[in-house]
Amino acid sequence: DVKEAKTFFENEKLSYKIFGKGRKIVVQIPQPGGQLNRQDVIYLVMGDVTSDGKIKVIMPDVTGLPIRTAMQILNAIGVKVKCNGSGFVVSQDPKPGVEIKEGQVCIIDFAMKDAS
Repeated sequence: DVKEAKTFFENEKLSYKIFGKGRKIVVQIPQPGGQLNRQDVIYLVMGDVTSDGKIKVIMPDVTGLPIRTAMQILNAIGVKVKCNGSGFVVSQDPKPGVEIKEGQVCIIDFAMKDAS
């Protein structure tokens, strides 16, 4: 439950970021029981579970994330990623908010952040 997770992370003074939409946490990075440093960010991906037990996920907005983090999140929800460039996400297809299916291909464009 996301409310319980938020309360726990806030009580423990841990940073977290929520991606996608839904009533349930369907993916957590790092996975429960994994190594975590106080400065690390915990990524929660939201979704829903259908009446037949399948996970329904809405494409999260990964814009601005570094390549490694975006790949972790998208791979964890079963999306295949085609990358263009390197650095940080500047665009994605499908767009955030679209329902996605496991195995669907997402095209991500990356670029380096401007140093100015």
